[in-house]
Amino acid sequence: MSAKSVEIQLKKLGMKNDIAGLEAFVRSVEDEKVMLASTVMSSIIHVICALVTRNICHSDAPQLLTYLYQGMKQNSSTEVKRFKVTERVLKELQSQKLQSKQMNAIVSRLALEVEKLTPAHLVQFCEYCIHCIQHNDGEQTSWKDLLPKLLSVLDNNDSVNHAGIDMTGSEYKSEVIRTLLMVQWRSSIVTPLASMFTEVPLSTDQHLQVVNKLCATFEELSPPEIPPLVHQLLQLCKDEHGTALFLKLQSYFCTRLYNHLLSSASESENTNLAAVTDSIGLASESETQYAEATVLFHIHQSARFGHASIKNFLKFMKNVVNAPELVLDPFLLTVLLSLSTISIYEQQVFDVLKYTMQRVVQEEERRVKSAWLRDVTPSLCNVELVLTKLMENSLRERSSVMEGMVNLAFILLEAKAAKGREAVAEKLWKFGSFILLRLIKKHNEAAGTVLQRLTDCIIAGQAVTQYTDCLYQMSVTVPLVLNEHRAIVTMLFEMLTQLPGPVAENVVYAVLPVVRSLPSLRDVLIMVLRKALFARNLETRKMAVSGFLQLMKHLDVKGMAILSSSQSSHHSSCGNSQGQPPGRSLLTQIDMETARGNNEAICLELLGVLRRCFMQQADVRLCLYEGLHSAVARNPELRGYVQDMLINHFSQFYQSDSDTVPPLIFTNAVRLKDNCAELQEPLGQLVFSVQQVATSAQPNSSSTKLTNILESLCERMLKCSLEDFGLTEATDLMDVLPESQQQQLMVQQMLGVFEALMGYTVSSWTTDTSAEKAQKLNSLFKGYSKVAEFAKSSGKTVKKTDGDGTQQPNRKDGSKKAAGKGRLVTFKFPHTVLDYHVTHRMLSVVHTNSLTWCTTAAANQVQGRRGFSLYVMEVALKLVKSSQTEKHMMFKSASRLNSYINIGSVLYTHCVVKLQEFIECDAGTAALALECFNELFGLVCSHYKDKLGQFLGEVGSVRIKEGPTEQLLALVSKHEELLVSILSVQDEAEDEPATKKIILLLIQGLTQFTLQIPCYDAGSKVLNWVKTFVRETVLSNVNQVKGILSLLFTLEIRCKGTSQLYDHIAMQLCGLMGTVSDEEVGAHTSYSVVKTGYENAVLFLLCDTVKQMLEHVDWVLLRLRAEYTAMTQSVADRLQAERERLKSKESDVVQQVGQCVQILNYVSNLALEPGPVTDAVLKLLTHQYASLTVLTKYFIFRSTKKNPSFQSVRFEMVVKLAGKCLSPHVYSLISHIE
Repeated sequence: MSAKSVEIQLKKLGMKNDIAGLEAFVRSVEDEKVMLASTVMSSIIHVICALVTRNICHSDAPQLLTYLYQGMKQNSSTEVKRFKVTERVLKELQSQKLQSKQMNAIVSRLALEVEKLTPAHLVQFCEYCIHCIQHNDGEQTSWKDLLPKLLSVLDNNDSVNHAGIDMTGSEYKSEVIRTLLMVQWRSSIVTPLASMFTEVPLSTDQHLQVVNKLCATFEELSPPEIPPLVHQLLQLCKDEHGTALFLKLQSYFCTRLYNHLLSSASESENTNLAAVTDSIGLASESETQYAEATVLFHIHQSARFGHASIKNFLKFMKNVVNAPELVLDPFLLTVLLSLSTISIYEQQVFDVLKYTMQRVVQEEERRVKSAWLRDVTPSLCNVELVLTKLMENSLRERSSVMEGMVNLAFILLEAKAAKGREAVAEKLWKFGSFILLRLIKKHNEAAGTVLQRLTDCIIAGQAVTQYTDCLYQMSVTVPLVLNEHRAIVTMLFEMLTQLPGPVAENVVYAVLPVVRSLPSLRDVLIMVLRKALFARNLETRKMAVSGFLQLMKHLDVKGMAILSSSQSSHHSSCGNSQGQPPGRSLLTQIDMETARGNNEAICLELLGVLRRCFMQQADVRLCLYEGLHSAVARNPELRGYVQDMLINHFSQFYQSDSDTVPPLIFTNAVRLKDNCAELQEPLGQLVFSVQQVATSAQPNSSSTKLTNILESLCERMLKCSLEDFGLTEATDLMDVLPESQQQQLMVQQMLGVFEALMGYTVSSWTTDTSAEKAQKLNSLFKGYSKVAEFAKSSGKTVKKTDGDGTQQPNRKDGSKKAAGKGRLVTFKFPHTVLDYHVTHRMLSVVHTNSLTWCTTAAANQVQGRRGFSLYVMEVALKLVKSSQTEKHMMFKSASRLNSYINIGSVLYTHCVVKLQEFIECDAGTAALALECFNELFGLVCSHYKDKLGQFLGEVGSVRIKEGPTEQLLALVSKHEELLVSILSVQDEAEDEPATKKIILLLIQGLTQFTLQIPCYDAGSKVLNWVKTFVRETVLSNVNQVKGILSLLFTLEIRCKGTSQLYDHIAMQLCGLMGTVSDEEVGAHTSYSVVKTGYENAVLFLLCDTVKQMLEHVDWVLLRLRAEYTAMTQSVADRLQAERERLKSKESDVVQQVGQCVQILNYVSNLALEPGPVTDAVLKLLTHQYASLTVLTKYFIFRSTKKNPSFQSVRFEMVVKLAGKCLSPHVYSLISHIE
């Protein structure tokens, strides 16, 4: 019977579902061949195999196979036939090129017959599949679905014979897997293999081996081949070992993508990348990016299905977060950001990322402070570089990553500035702003979302400085983005009146760079500011005034456009009607609106609005006076209008009659209202604002009227006596009566007016008027001093009735106790009205001999006045200290830096450098000058860190090109010289308290300068000098001792790392304070500054230092635990190197702990008395034992029976030292205290 006839008959019977007929038909084929009994079986098989070969490619092949297998009744007589048919089908599947659908259908049918085969036949099929895996090219992979079924059936067999060896089915399955792991897997079959292993039950060890072997093939695959394999691997690893997959993907994409993105950063990177490219054949960047995007999609889908591998990966990231460089890998960061868009993982991901970045910032700070920490921890992870790498990659196909990055930026911007950790929060804010700015630049489609969220945060938040700073950076760097989203900015403007005043003020300042060039936005802003000027909230009105002034300051009248909303709308509509794009319409509009008549209109409109400020409260007008000059300085054309405006308002308080004294009506400035004195007009600030406008005018300007008023004020104020001001012996400024409160406010205004007139005198000083100005300045200061002395001594001779009716003299110090509160009330001097410009000129007159605007003779008249010199230095110090609290970005401008440089130059060149001469003349003022310079240096470091080189170059003698290290070393050297010289003549000093303060200030300055030196080797030079100084010098003040020892201990940790210094200090304390035990103190170096009377102060410092060392140990232990966790996931070729590196770090930690134990061994032996210092020692001992406990737990976690890692780093020695030496001393100390 032919194969064709067999096929016809099989189909006929099969379609009728006639199982009995099928079995009978197959037997009938046997009967026909009965005469050839010896070959009957082979004949039947031959016919059937021919049938299989003929029909394998047909669509009805699976059904035909079903009919055929149904005709083979399951018994011993059909086993061979069933085996041979299955064998032929498999061979045909491997040799024929079938569609995957056809192949899957056939293999699925074969899988149903597997359970009917004998174990021997199953073993043969397994060996056949292994042979196909080893030798075939991977085009046909029928084995991938069949082998799992074969192994599953065999696994349930108790006895299997393989190669003559009897074993269980489970053992045979393990043998097959071991064989497969030993086979070389070609890249063409790794994806089917991964799919196959997904269906094979594996033990944990087998699963890990399979995953590692599959991941090892990544290096041989091109980027397009990676996503299919990763998809199968994610299924394979859905319950375990997913972390290994993620780490291998990290290595793959970092090598081929992220390292390549910024490879042009250095030639060395290019060289390395070229070598890698040659060795592995890097694909194009676009292919790799597409492959990564597809991989991220598969990972995201796996996470959505809730696979345990994702949870395990996040758990792993949490465990290594203390080694931030492991988390902030570009690929892993991309994965985390993608996962963050899934709600169940969002909080976990952002907790990890936020903590990681906090850790980076904190570790950076700690590394600066500790040389030991720099040696133990790796180089810092550059967060901004990592983020740049990530954003340089295309995010358009990765919407989840972009969304996650935006969310991360706002999470960082939300960081709270906890007390003492402001620097960490500011750094996180910087990272958040950096992300948003770079994201907007690179991916403009995210701009609208970012700007809307930023606006919402500003509106909804309270402390929103970081958000307004970010908005300001956007206005400066990407102004076109704000132009494209004008509706959002407009909405923010409309909410200004609802925001707190300082927040609204920051918003106005932030958008000024954009508003100055967009008339439409400018119109909206002015409309809102007009409304805010009459709001109920005082802070809102102050914001409106500040906003108008800032607007005037940032706009150039000559190039200003008309502010009329109608005209702006007209031009906009014209542009739109002509089909012009918004950008071109804007440029055309600006060009059209620069007509000649528009400038006059804008001037009148702005000044008309500001004129209404005179109807507001004193605080609002004060805001106007403080900013009016800077607003007018940019546009001299406005000065005439401003002068008229000020004269008109000033006339309410000015006595025009030249014979009338005082020339100002102070009673109009301070009035009684509801039994309370209320300031109506800040006259001091008003006069100072008037003089600013008058003196800033050009020589040919029409400012004569203002000048005449100011000159008349000077002359008549000098003629005034205290009685003219209404100040008599009966005046008591400290009384609680409303009249006394009014007098007190009036005196404050008098002092302010005197200051303003002194400012005018100095500002209008020229060479031609030097003699006159010098005399006038001295006289004005004399008048100021007269009023100030009266305020200080107010009530000295006046008697006051106590509550019991008896007459008691007032306190002679001019102060009184507040009723019922028992506290002193003194006259409160107002904040100076002078600014940095005037203060600089005053300092120049007092301390500089050669000025272009002042003669030497005139300067000598002023320089001989010690009181005035002291006053000017106090003013400078007050200005600097007030600037330290200013957080607004407008106070961090370039002009303010120039003011700091000018004042710092005078202070350093003429006060600090000549300090010894200065002390001989006026030690008190010299101390103020030194303090002011220290405060100014600290101010520049905090507000203008990146401009420190410029500041030092202008102030000191070393130019900026020499670098900050040389500049700072010059300051340090000068302070060292001054400290030694002043101490050598300290006993001869007349003003001993001032001299002691100067020594302390020199030490503080030395500390400030040294800690800013970026080169640690240079810091070591200072350390050696300080050590010699401490060893050889005796100090007579405990604060001086604390200052110099604090610097010594800080430098010891910062620059050297380890030494015997602390041991020697502790041993010296044992000699001074005595010991609990009778043990003798060994030989040690003695330090002269450590002497009787200072023991407690020195011990406190020593405890703080050891505490810092222990905190560094705790920090590193957390990192080591994270690094060990990561090491367990490392590939074999890097494992040994990482083990050695970890072992070296462990040895360093043990050595550091041993040093701390040794120091505390001496400290715990001190004979201490109960008190604060004893509490500090006991807390430190507790910390020491806690650190030892953590270290012990780490080694328990780290060690195994075969590898006791603690032995190789001599941890036992530390335990013995703590147990045999430290602990007995601690017990003795406790007994001694009790």
